[in-house]
Amino acid sequence: MQVCVFGLGISGFWAARLALASGFNVTVVDEKPRKELQEKIGGLDGANVEFYFGGDFPEKHFDLMVTSPGVSWDHPFVKRAAGNGTEVVGEVEFSYRFAPFEVAKKGIAVTGTNGKTTVTEMISHILRKHGYTVFTGGNYGIPLSKYMLDEDPKDFLVLELSSFQISQLVKCKFRGGVLLNISQDHIDVHGSFEAYMKAKLGLREHVLEFFVANMDCKWSRNIEGALFFSEREKAFCFVDGDKVVVNGRKVCSLKELLPRHRLNLSNILASLSVCTVLGMDAKEVLECLTDFSYPKHRLELVVERDGVSFYDDSKATNPHAVVRALRAFAGNVVLIMGGQDKGMDFSMLKDEVRSKVRLLVLYGEAADKIERQLGECSEVVSFKSFDDAVEFATESARVGDVVLLSPGCSSFDQFSSYAERGNRFRELVLKI
Repeated sequence: MQVCVFGLGISGFWAARLALASGFNVTVVDEKPRKELQEKIGGLDGANVEFYFGGDFPEKHFDLMVTSPGVSWDHPFVKRAAGNGTEVVGEVEFSYRFAPFEVAKKGIAVTGTNGKTTVTEMISHILRKHGYTVFTGGNYGIPLSKYMLDEDPKDFLVLELSSFQISQLVKCKFRGGVLLNISQDHIDVHGSFEAYMKAKLGLREHVLEFFVANMDCKWSRNIEGALFFSEREKAFCFVDGDKVVVNGRKVCSLKELLPRHRLNLSNILASLSVCTVLGMDAKEVLECLTDFSYPKHRLELVVERDGVSFYDDSKATNPHAVVRALRAFAGNVVLIMGGQDKGMDFSMLKDEVRSKVRLLVLYGEAADKIERQLGECSEVVSFKSFDDAVEFATESARVGDVVLLSPGCSSFDQFSSYAERGNRFRELVLKI
């Protein structure tokens, strides 16, 4: 079989390794220059593989093309291949076909605009505490194709899936699925919110046994056959006054939850729902989370000093995530926003900014746009430099304030990743 792997990122690399291990003839294509991918090329050296880099596209026919999540199926090379009879799939779909019954029996797919990684890790942690072996990966960490190459099967496969990965599914089926929320994101890639929403909702078609969804999200509250969780309404798992209720049974009061869990209440409810459906006792599930370590840069407390709390929420790369962060605090927030705009509408933040934010500190490429849409809601100060914005926010903080980095934008105007941005925030806060 002639297989083309388009995109030599981490998922493309392991897809190529899986294809080679299966005896296929592999052609790897990436638009980046060869020198930027030398390490991954080295991992494929000596194998039956051809490479094309820097916009050089092969003319030959392929039986199958495996695309990385960031590759659009509207790309001319992909469209030409499909037009010539090549089947086009994503890396998750490609991996599934090597062990379809295993994925359908063990796989739990988690998606949503915000909270995917946290809930994926949370479910995995609970399963491990109950004695199960778990593979955790997908959109972050380890691709499914690498798992297929391992000789050590697991009891569960908990996979974070992006909108791109879901849109590239064809035959793939999972035992269960989770949809946490849907809000504006990646409009610059999908072309419209409708297309992005369709991709997220599309996960429902690839789930066999159970599908957990957020009743508080207007785009997911009417999914047929779903088990719902909610912070506001009666559902399979919901908050009733100060009580958490699962499947009609009171599990605990909100006061019994750890402070970090209360900040991540929606994620807790989603994880509780999944694990209860899998047969676990809800109270035992919460006990499992007492030693859960949240992924970094997600409403992470950096330091409390002189009556001021500093929180790193650098992973908040869209306005919906900023809303969630602001709702975690009573008020007196010095909010740092900015970075590279992804075509977002920041006006959805008006009510939260007006009621919670004492000072809005902006930086980077998106600063002017954010000020135009939110400037009437709070005192605003703008900077070009991230460092200058953090320094000003820190020095402007008063006793009782929360200094919150929740940018609402991608990091790529001044940083290589949200993690680098978050680490720089921590460094500056501790230094200042």
